[in-house]
Amino acid sequence: VVVASTDKAALGAGVYGRTKRFMEQLTAFAARQGGARRLAVRFVNVLGSAGSASELFVRQARAGVPLTVTDAGMVRYWITIGHAASLAAHGALLAADGVLLAIPTEPVTLTVGELAERIWRQAGRAGMPAVELVGIRPGETVSEVLTGPGEELGDERHQGIAPVIGEIPGTGAAWVLERLPKRGAREEMRAVWLEAMRRPGLLSPAATGGR
Repeated sequence: VVVASTDKAALGAGVYGRTKRFMEQLTAFAARQGGARRLAVRFVNVLGSAGSASELFVRQARAGVPLTVTDAGMVRYWITIGHAASLAAHGALLAADGVLLAIPTEPVTLTVGELAERIWRQAGRAGMPAVELVGIRPGETVSEVLTGPGEELGDERHQGIAPVIGEIPGTGAAWVLERLPKRGAREEMRAVWLEAMRRPGLLSPAATGGR
């Protein structure tokens, strides 16, 4: 079973990143219980995917309207749709080897401003694009990373994907599973999840080495 995570989980700076980090921990927790092999893959920004900044810029460039940019200096990782599909397929091979977490190798690094300029030119527009700065939103970081504290990239390489070496704590998953009502109402379940998100350190990045 290959579960899609995100590079935003490496630091867990915002709610989205924290929920994805929690999902990585749940995936590892389930894998340790036996049964089907499970692995989480940290995807990065996929060029042209629905809802991505690149897809939005393409639509805006074709319409000849200003590109809405959070911050031109924000650094992001990018891969193609083909690379993303390969990550999912080859992630299954890593899962069979007992790997619990993996990331893409050698993604393209571009600032949001550089991406906007390239898409503007590819749309046949002359000069520099008109830009509307909307500002960095809460939980966003200027530069994203692929690995967090206590994590490092493994030496193995499988078609653009590599394992992440680092202990994935199971405390958060165990804490939630102990408190989730077996037949509780949706609101009761939601309260447990929200409490997990708020508890300091419960979903913290790895701090010790190991797989």
